[in-house]
Formats: sequence, structure tokens, C-alpha cells
Amino acid sequence: MGRGGEVPGGATVNSFTDHRVAVNLRVGGVAAQAPMTVQRCDNLRTAFPGFDRLMSSLGAEIADAPA
Repeated sequence: MGRGGEVPGGATVNSFTDHRVAVNLRVGGVAAQAPMTVQRCDNLRTAFPGFDRLMSSLGAEIADAPA
């Protein structure tokens, strides 16, 4: 994180197919100043099926990244 708790964002990060990591990275992306791409989140749909809908209701823009 940058000074003062700022999250710069603007990066591509890998969840390594760990749904817990994917959730944390996507939540962190909401606070980021620039968009973030979180890779390998397919298992999140199984572990927390309503997560993307919940994040969208909070104002997050969630979209599948191109392969």
C-alpha cells in the first residue's frame, strides 16, 4: 500500500485458484485508485456463488478478464 493507506491498483494479480485470496484481492480492488485484474477466480463461483452480485450491489465493477 502507498503512503496514508492508499491502494494504487492498476495491476494484474493472481489468486492462485484460492477463493480466499480471490475474495481479498477483489475487495481490495474496490479501494484501489486504478482498476485491478484478479486472475484465476473461477473457483469463487463455487465457494461463494453470490459474491460478484454482492460486490456489484456495493458499487464494484466485476467482469471476467479475457483469457
